[in-house]
Amino acid sequence: MSGQSPQAIRKLLKHPIVDCDGHWLESSALIADYIRELAGPELAAKYLKTREMDAAPKWHSVSDEERLRLRYRRQVWWLFPAKAKEQATFRLPGLFYERMDEMGLDFSIMYPTLGLLLEGIRDDELRGAAIRAYNTMTADLFRPYADRITPVAVIPRRTPAEAVTELNHAVRNLGFKAVMISGTIQRRTPGNERYIDTLGLDNAENYDPLWQACVDLKVAATSHAGALSWGDHASVTNYCFNHIGHFAQGNAAFAKAVFLGGVTRRFPTLNFGFLEGGTAWARSLYCDLLGHYEKRSYEAAVKFLKPTDLDLGELRGYIGRYGLDRMKKLTDQIIAAIDGGERGTLKDQTERERMHVDDFGASGVKSKKDLAAKFTSNFYFGCEADDPMTTVAFDRRLGLPLNAVFSSDITHWDVPDVLEVVPEAYEMVEHGMLTEDDFRHFAFANAVRLHGGMNPDFFKGTVVEAAAAAELSSSTKVAA
Repeated sequence: MSGQSPQAIRKLLKHPIVDCDGHWLESSALIADYIRELAGPELAAKYLKTREMDAAPKWHSVSDEERLRLRYRRQVWWLFPAKAKEQATFRLPGLFYERMDEMGLDFSIMYPTLGLLLEGIRDDELRGAAIRAYNTMTADLFRPYADRITPVAVIPRRTPAEAVTELNHAVRNLGFKAVMISGTIQRRTPGNERYIDTLGLDNAENYDPLWQACVDLKVAATSHAGALSWGDHASVTNYCFNHIGHFAQGNAAFAKAVFLGGVTRRFPTLNFGFLEGGTAWARSLYCDLLGHYEKRSYEAAVKFLKPTDLDLGELRGYIGRYGLDRMKKLTDQIIAAIDGGERGTLKDQTERERMHVDDFGASGVKSKKDLAAKFTSNFYFGCEADDPMTTVAFDRRLGLPLNAVFSSDITHWDVPDVLEVVPEAYEMVEHGMLTEDDFRHFAFANAVRLHGGMNPDFFKGTVVEAAAAAELSSSTKVAA
């Protein structure tokens, strides 16, 4: 880690530091108190009972042999730093605010901890009451510190209607400027098969009303969803096995769906934030999309891959010249098998069926250059301070720069000391992995464009108002 203090590093910089993904640690008792006030004592008691069950999962109540037999996945253990001052900083917005200069932070966008679990409540009434109470509580607690901290509202996404209702209430009635809309959700088919719904592609319900509401209300759609509950993160004994890569996997699924599903084409001004997964997956997805477009765009596929263009007579001739005797005897069967299947279904295909073979059609991209420009315009990627792979976002050898944003993850186990966050991030400059200008984009400019690009007044009345306004003005001129 850097030998410099957060304050010393901050003094070196000519720009503010905006933390796009800090966290705070809520009290379930206080959440229940707000539920009691807004929805009554029965739902408050029901919420506390649900929390009690979550806090004591089945894993702890059975033997090692039983865990393995029933495949109870190992969940997180020892989640928060155990120093009293750190815990108080996480739990009390006033103390966090007081320590921001000490941490080297100018402005922080605060995400939930217990609030991350609320979308998983299956009881519709309890979920609605808990999320409404949670957002009301969060708005109340952080309101006195709005010049340096803004919290996000939790937006449920089980149905578009539920999401739009809470989004409107959070922004219009509670005054939120930032929201969390997790981009993946586990669902079941009528046959009880589990699948991952990514809110951008192949949805049972149309989520365009949600994206339109985000545009209308001037809020970015930031997702904080991982893949901890997916099938390949299901070790019975090892939490690290389950945790490693799960945010990247969840973010990649959502980003692919939004891009290939045409959400960014239909809503070209809507910014998306994919938090806590870094940019290694994003750079890989960027390169994969370019590579697939080169070989599997409709035009490329028609040129090189269309089965009906295969000359079966010519192929028969090659088998006759180069095939072994056993193959020559089966020539008719081999040709018949090739002439069936997909080739057979394409013989009478019309242009209206192009949608079934044009995987990039919904995205609206017309070239690799167009694809690269669109991918790097609307997407922003949250990177933790200790992630050296942040550097691939700025490596011009790999293509256009990606919009990496500084995401501290303060409150959780990967930040044992809040004073280490800024020095860990700045190490990339000290080690020659990022330039000072790269770091400016990472720690400030990209955050301004993510949220200020949606709402020019996002930073109004804050300590970074003037710097953010200058950055937005500069970005607008460059874009023009």
